[in-house]
Amino acid sequence: MAIGEVILGYLEDPYLEGGYLLGDVNSGLPVQLDVFQTGIMSVELFAFSETQGAAGIQLIVSETLGYTQCEGEGYLEQPYLENAYLANHLCVGLGIELDVIIRRGLGIELLVRNYNDKLCRVMCDIESRGDSLTNWTASSTLTSATDSFNINNVDNDLEERVWRSNNVLTGIILDNDAGAGNTVTVDTIFMRAHNFTTSASINLLLSDDPTFTVIGQTIPISITDSEEFYYIAEDAPLSGYRYSRTTIEDPTNSNSYLQIGVYGYGQSEVFEDKCFVLPIESEDTEYADVIRTEAYTNKMNFRARRRKLRMNFKNFVYDSQDWKRLQRIIDCAGITQKALWIPTPQQPYRYASWAKLTKLPRYRNNDIGSGNQSYIDFSLETDEVL
Repeated sequence: MAIGEVILGYLEDPYLEGGYLLGDVNSGLPVQLDVFQTGIMSVELFAFSETQGAAGIQLIVSETLGYTQCEGEGYLEQPYLENAYLANHLCVGLGIELDVIIRRGLGIELLVRNYNDKLCRVMCDIESRGDSLTNWTASSTLTSATDSFNINNVDNDLEERVWRSNNVLTGIILDNDAGAGNTVTVDTIFMRAHNFTTSASINLLLSDDPTFTVIGQTIPISITDSEEFYYIAEDAPLSGYRYSRTTIEDPTNSNSYLQIGVYGYGQSEVFEDKCFVLPIESEDTEYADVIRTEAYTNKMNFRARRRKLRMNFKNFVYDSQDWKRLQRIIDCAGITQKALWIPTPQQPYRYASWAKLTKLPRYRNNDIGSGNQSYIDFSLETDEVL
């Protein structure tokens, strides 16, 4: 099931037949739809059968389109998009264009994922790590007596444990296998403690073919920061892939090697509402080795700078979809596992934090009724040092 799914309703016979939609649905097999809301006025529906290959629907809501284009004939009009027939969440008065290919099914179940690239997101379950932390291979790795620069270091929570190439700056390939039965659906990518230049050419290739003869998706990785990289997909990805390959070319790098500390990608938990209230509190701390001298001074060697975040949540609706997302994040990470926190995806570098919760939140409950009349206030604090 997709993250944040909501069952809105069902379309049942005769509302999938004749003039209401089309008359080519007759076998009685269920069809399940994932609905990705890619914009305020756009919904894409993709259908798949439990027994056979996929059938697809693309539904586009427009202020100018006032017709329905189907494989059969017919229009979707009120009241057939309302209440138990489908849902009253789709504004059909503005016009709907439908490209429909459905061969089977008397019922449609709608599973909704509201996706956006503007509100807070957290990636805890990093899909690129697969079932183990040893699912990477690299075309070049710097050798050491203790195998200190192994490519599987990129799956480690510690940024100081890095992968390095063996004095090679071009033609580098990093391959990842998510494992049998697993797929990686990429709406978020992050990279920490890298040494790439802004002129580096890096691409993430996604495929179900281990030889990458057929490539399902290519995502360019454009480096703008000397140590960090973040990618936020503008639209919800529609497919997942078992295999991924990162190709790297950085010939102008002044170092003799290329390096990555932590590297991961997959689906984030994406909040639907502006869940935290301003201000966001952030604090950077520098760490150094210190040697005190007899002259009451000291020698310091800079080691790292790490960030703390505090986000305050007010009037958070109990049992809402965002509340369920938050509980999944806390269940996944707790205080023992790092997660990627991006409070402001439009400016990810400003507050992004690869960190653990310092403690589980303390909830202040304003319970004045059931459902959306029950509100909760709390704070979340994260620390990259932990």
